[in-house]
Amino acid sequence: MTKKVLYFLFFLSTLIIGTWAQSSFCCSNNNQKTINTTIENNSSINNEKVKEIILPVDSKTEEISPSSPIEKWEKIKSEINNNPVRLYFNTGKSEIDFSKSEVDGIQKIIEYINHVENSKILITGHSDNTTGPNNTNQFYSIKRAEFAKNYLVSLGVDSSKIIIESREDKEPIANNDNEEGRAKNRRAEILIK
Repeated sequence: MTKKVLYFLFFLSTLIIGTWAQSSFCCSNNNQKTINTTIENNSSINNEKVKEIILPVDSKTEEISPSSPIEKWEKIKSEINNNPVRLYFNTGKSEIDFSKSEVDGIQKIIEYINHVENSKILITGHSDNTTGPNNTNQFYSIKRAEFAKNYLVSLGVDSSKIIIESREDKEPIANNDNEEGRAKNRRAEILIK
């Protein structure tokens, strides 16, 4: 291997094990980022030879700005809750086959739950305003929420991290005066509590 490759590998290993002391980013004239690095207390390498490593950067990238993990997860939570996963059900049904977008949304929620301590998932079951015998709106809104919960548990989510609620026909998102609206109201919504 060439000396440059060895120096680069050494730098990566010191970065990983935390033996490097300081890094600062600055732009060079040829549209690259230069990392000026000082390595302390390491006599196995000539410090004069490891002065900078140049990393190519897309010309549209202006600045590397690290964000905290808390900000990252708060942003993800906000995105999830502003656009919750909605599972739509047929009349008198509490089971469905998941679409790819529903599965992708659920995976994002699971990733959040796995990374944010004490987080919970809220699943709310809903129905349209079609009344049937024996309080079917209440029955199906609960069953739809339970169906979503069981699916999450089957994917490895601890059931104690999942809260289910039933809203029946009390929170429609569409007009219940036509079939298209009622179809949108027969749903379960999954978000972060």
